[in-house]
Amino acid sequence: MPTGWNRISVDAPATAAALGCTVPVSIHADISPIVRRNASNMSAIIAPTQQTAAVHPNFCIIFKTFLFGSATATVCTGGPCTPPPPDPCPELAGVEFTVGPGDVFYAIAIETDGDFYIAGRSTFRDAAINAMGLPARPVVPKCP
Repeated sequence: MPTGWNRISVDAPATAAALGCTVPVSIHADISPIVRRNASNMSAIIAPTQQTAAVHPNFCIIFKTFLFGSATATVCTGGPCTPPPPDPCPELAGVEFTVGPGDVFYAIAIETDGDFYIAGRSTFRDAAINAMGLPARPVVPKCP
């Protein structure tokens, strides 16, 4: 997961219902948005997260997804919960669109430090750079 300033941190109180009672929960998530090529070879914003949930000691709650206001929780009693494996490439949104014949704008990076912006390039300009014999620009990495 990327480190540094390019992340969104969320702290939220919540409750979870288990066995007829309501359990208070404190949720913390660090979301580090990055741009990667998805399975369709298109630029997409990927939002890997690191999450923690603090609950009453008699319960164990595993959050499968906590991203921009949505979560899926599994409540376990009588023993430890086994968390599901994290999705290494949770896709938030595709960022690629056609702007003219033979030209597609696509994202190459996202920044959330101070100002929020998405940087991108053009396939037409990429082809022109290659035709001039200039060094190719770095490609957007693929998701694992």
